Amino acid sequence: MRNNGSSGALDETLRSAARLAKADLVSQVVIEFPVLQGIMGGLYAEAAGLGDAVARAVGEHYRPLSATAPLPTTVCGSLLAVADKLDNIAGAWVAGEKPSGSRDPYGLRRAAMGIVRIALEFNLRFPLAGLLAAAVDQFELQGVDVDGERRTAIVAETAAFVRERLQVLLLDEGLPFPTVEAALGAPAVDLPSLAVRARGLAAMAGRESFEDAVIAYNRCAALAAKDPAAGARSVDPALFSDDAERELAAAFEAARGPLLDSLDNLELESAVGFAAGLRPAVDRYFDAVLVMDPDDAVRANRLAQLAAVTGLIGRIGAFSRLPLGQT
Repeated sequence: MRNNGSSGALDETLRSAARLAKADLVSQVVIEFPVLQGIMGGLYAEAAGLGDAVARAVGEHYRPLSATAPLPTTVCGSLLAVADKLDNIAGAWVAGEKPSGSRDPYGLRRAAMGIVRIALEFNLRFPLAGLLAAAVDQFELQGVDVDGERRTAIVAETAAFVRERLQVLLLDEGLPFPTVEAALGAPAVDLPSLAVRARGLAAMAGRESFEDAVIAYNRCAALAAKDPAAGARSVDPALFSDDAERELAAAFEAARGPLLDSLDNLELESAVGFAAGLRPAVDRYFDAVLVMDPDDAVRANRLAQLAAVTGLIGRIGAFSRLPLGQT
């Protein structure tokens, strides 16, 4: 969001609403009628002359109250609601009170679903793991000891916990399980990007371009997986000995920028099209090149090249999770 007058006003409104969001919990009305928490906060903010934007954000930040209940109606209220829910989830993990089986006394699954629904409704492309890490940091600033290894585990577990709710939502929409799995296997950091992938891949299933992208991915991934370190190595063009290697390298470079730009803009069909365009070069590569060459350096370079193609197409989704013949 650019630093202009509009974003500055939103920032100030959000800060004011966040500062006052829980103030009504000490009021006698909420003590007597806990169901009014948030609602009374919004009324008090309005009565105090803090403005409609602050009052609505305070009044809406508990939403949604269930998996199907109304969402906040404003961007500020939505951001505050997401922050509140992320804080609750991170706090539960820090305190050792994460849900177990059917046990969820703090309604954390409901909170996670609320985060998912709000993010998708308002296209809030925040880095999920990054915000959860920031939430854990706040507990450390308050004196709670969370060492590095435990902190890493908490962030990973809570991010997976929220993503599980996204999976539930997408499956409830009727999307095929393998397609959802493939989409959620992508290295996207925000929830709307993952949802766009799942819905887009389901819509494109059966198209020739989609099949070409999946085949190009799987042919490269099958061999690249034989060397787990291949993806960390740079490809050295000086070790190319066949025109098919050079052709694949050129096709890769031509596709990389447009494919990544398409994903950044959530233009999934375009991204799949650029990935599909790699298939002819991939097919010729496997026809002409012995990947597992006896020469260690040549073999390692070829595996690195296949890993690079796998990694690029894999930004769209983990296509290896799709059943063969059902692409």
